[in-house]
Amino acid sequence: SGFFFNSLLNNYYEGEALGAIGHNTEKVVQVLTNFSKDSRPEVAETCQLALGRLEWLEKQKKGVNEDLSSNPYY
Repeated sequence: SGFFFNSLLNNYYEGEALGAIGHNTEKVVQVLTNFSKDSRPEVAETCQLALGRLEWLEKQKKGVNEDLSSNPYY
């Protein structure tokens, strides 16, 4: 399992996919957090966006409605 996630984010598309899928588990958050500090800007920034999306999805589940200006995915 560790190898899968460690090799998973060799490409920023995988970070983007994890955020798009929206499956907010401890392992996914841990992997995205680790790779959000990657030396490759395209990987780090994509993982940061994915983490933001997961946070936004959690707020939506709790019924927290944001105006469109605060929604980074609109």
